[in-house]
Amino acid sequence: MKKKILLLLCLPMLIVGNESLAGQASSAGDANAVATISQPVSLSPSEDGGLVSDGTLTFGIIIAHDTEADVITITPSGNRTHSGKAILVTSSFGPTVFDVTGAAGASYTLVLPNNGTVTIANYAGSRMQVNNFTASAVGGTSVLGGDGKARFSVGGSLSVAAAQPNGLYTGTFPVGVNYQ
Repeated sequence: MKKKILLLLCLPMLIVGNESLAGQASSAGDANAVATISQPVSLSPSEDGGLVSDGTLTFGIIIAHDTEADVITITPSGNRTHSGKAILVTSSFGPTVFDVTGAAGASYTLVLPNNGTVTIANYAGSRMQVNNFTASAVGGTSVLGGDGKARFSVGGSLSVAAAQPNGLYTGTFPVGVNYQ
């Protein structure tokens, strides 16, 4: 009889105890979801850069020296210099100029080619390297204006070999912008 009473007294505790545990095994709440739709960032050659540009980094006319290589540099501000004995003929030269459009006040970074990755060639297949790309945008990150626009120019250095073969040398190189 004692066993039956003890069991009957414990049974309500087991039932109440299990309900209490079952109530704590799950819970529900709300979470927030947020999204911002932004204007895409775009890059295009400037039509009014004030410099020679149509998306072309122009080194101008160069007369290569017979025995000495040279490096011709175009700065983002439009200056042309060289370090050897090549002759820089008075001609059109200058950086390429780009317009960036996107969300007003947004931060972006420029992506320029690494050294050793850009080659230009003439019709006969002779080649020259373009390296040391630099941009007028200061530092690694720039900010679009209140109108969602910005402009920057890109210069670089052309390696001209001694007795570089004549011809018009052309090629392409990637320039990109990314939101930060």
